[in-house]
Amino acid sequence: RTYFGDFKFKYGDYIKSKENKEKITPFSEKDLYESLNKFDINKLDLIYSTLQKIKIDNNLARNRFAEVVVSLIQTIPYSYNIDGNCKGEDLPSAYKANINSGTPCISNVKHDILTPLEFFYFKKGDCDSRTVLIYTILKRFGYDVVILNSDLYAHSMIGINIPTYGKYKLINGKKYYFWETTANGWSVGVLPPDNWNISKWYLALK
Repeated sequence: RTYFGDFKFKYGDYIKSKENKEKITPFSEKDLYESLNKFDINKLDLIYSTLQKIKIDNNLARNRFAEVVVSLIQTIPYSYNIDGNCKGEDLPSAYKANINSGTPCISNVKHDILTPLEFFYFKKGDCDSRTVLIYTILKRFGYDVVILNSDLYAHSMIGINIPTYGKYKLINGKKYYFWETTANGWSVGVLPPDNWNISKWYLALK
């Protein structure tokens, strides 16, 4: 099934979101994610309304609605976010190669992450920009979600506690199923083969 909706936000809220992020001096990754979530969560009302309409009009069950939210973000192109210049000589060689091959890149992104409103403004973003956004939306709709990160894989995913099956991270006795968000078509519980070692993933935000 394909679902349609108009996803809108107030431009002034986008500016405030960006300015708030630029004032943050985080002590940790968790501090940064929490700050972005708390500031933007009440500024996405128009987006929540559109998602709620899709949910009601199509009588979507809980798991199916989570799939709609995640697939919405999965279909938006991946990009690098650089706290500097995308054409800078000090970029990792892999970044340079991918950018030269056509991977989008956004320069001068504070903390190398987009806020939820910045993500919708640019209509692209990297892995933890996506996980913070999806975390914010799903939390608003009452889901039990976490952000799972890996230093080894330099990656970020959503973990969601819903009745399903697949690969999961056990946290305080609860199963949080991995959900890849950077490309279209990934289902809940499917861990990409190059990120397979569950022990290398840790809880970044609950």
